[in-house]
Amino acid sequence: MAKQQKTARELQLLISEWLGMSPEDHRSEKIKIFALNDTWRAMSARHDDNPDFRNDVIAASILLSERYTLED
Repeated sequence: MAKQQKTARELQLLISEWLGMSPEDHRSEKIKIFALNDTWRAMSARHDDNPDFRNDVIAASILLSERYTLED
């Protein structure tokens, strides 16, 4: 199965949705997408976030990177 290409913003929203965040939750804007070799990862850029939230963002990006690629 071919992976779908997504923009960084689309990936932010997918991760937010994966974590059960509402569209009004502005934490999604603080999720940063990084290109990493042939894949991508996400991290929370907020220093005041709960460590569990930061770990969940990273875990969601690992799972979603199996389905989606980052557009150039």
